[in-house]
Amino acid sequence: MFRFRPILFWMAVTFSLNLLWEVAQISFYTLWTAGNAQDIAWAILHCSVGDVLIASGVFLVVARIRHRLDWPIADLRVAGPLALLFGLAYTAWSEWRNVYVLGSWAYASGMPTIAGIGLLPLLQWIAVPVISWVIFRGKFR
Repeated sequence: MFRFRPILFWMAVTFSLNLLWEVAQISFYTLWTAGNAQDIAWAILHCSVGDVLIASGVFLVVARIRHRLDWPIADLRVAGPLALLFGLAYTAWSEWRNVYVLGSWAYASGMPTIAGIGLLPLLQWIAVPVISWVIFRGKFR
């Protein structure tokens, strides 16, 4: 039976991986040069927690669509692409909204973009879920 332990493990794994990603990509945002150490640390933590919420939301939406909480183990071929699609779609919308509508953050000149959306955040929502699935499957398979 699938209980809370796997979901908590999922959240811990996605938090850790997203935290590493956020640290690695922070220099591609203007905050890196415009902010102080406290602002940068807060942004990294805030974004990592947000990433866990996004990953958990995607996890639960896909579980609802596929009618199984154990989809990373039992249904990855169908559910995995759905999860990637939802994660990428949300990220593209969020980046557009926060950069161009709200002005919550801005890209540094070195940020590669696709249609004005940061490439690194988009890659994050491919790499981190795939690595998370490998770790998750190794733990619970």
